[in-house]
Amino acid sequence: MARVKVLCFIPLLAVLSGCFYIGQETYFDQVRRTSAEWSSRDILTVMTSPVAHNLFDRDCPNIKVMAMPYYPSVILATERRAQQANHWTEEHFRSETEQLLMDDLGMYYDWSARRFVDARGNYLHAPVQFDSLLFYIKIKNNAFPCTPPMMICGGGTICLAGPVDYSCYLPDITQFEENVTLTNGEGDTVRPRIVWGRRHSILTVPEDLLAMFPLRLHNGHHLLEQGEAMHLIVDGFETKINLSFPLEYLRADLVGESFLVNAPSH
Repeated sequence: MARVKVLCFIPLLAVLSGCFYIGQETYFDQVRRTSAEWSSRDILTVMTSPVAHNLFDRDCPNIKVMAMPYYPSVILATERRAQQANHWTEEHFRSETEQLLMDDLGMYYDWSARRFVDARGNYLHAPVQFDSLLFYIKIKNNAFPCTPPMMICGGGTICLAGPVDYSCYLPDITQFEENVTLTNGEGDTVRPRIVWGRRHSILTVPEDLLAMFPLRLHNGHHLLEQGEAMHLIVDGFETKINLSFPLEYLRADLVGESFLVNAPSH
């Protein structure tokens, strides 16, 4: 999992610093083409488009949360990026992709039919076939490091406008896994099965986390049966953070050809 985190850190760091690029072709255009044809910009488009609508979130002024769901297309783009960086052969790329799909989604890829296959051996065609979904979550404290407010005093000198012991906002994140949930907006909510990657107990430097959410509810239903979006809710900070993920991106991965053209129907 460490490799997954490192690979997706690069484009999301660019997002956080304001260098966000979406090409003329959209996510929906890209996932209908063979990934072997994707350029570096195409790959970045696939990896970042599902989170683009959250770039200007202002729910929590001191804390910035970015989250990227590992849709099948995002996994494919992640491995294509690794292939370009490491000069993998196509055989190596396929092996790595298959392993990541199994580890993160419990799914397979039928390379001859060019279709994704769920854990029960069925071609992927609906979100309810997902048993779980992995999220990459980056949390950053924009209030740290902090300095007391300054002002211009007499003679043009700069002096403190606040107390010397001016305090930073330093939230405790030891219970982060208890404060993050995934909901469908219809009242159904799940907590992560596991959250890993946290390095510190107090949020001073950015944290890169992975969270695995089960999608099957205790009542026998599926979290993604209803609604047009899922929401990642992060509590425990000064205000609650709500990141919305339209399901149209996930559904685009499941339509007909999946990513590739001329795929046979099941």
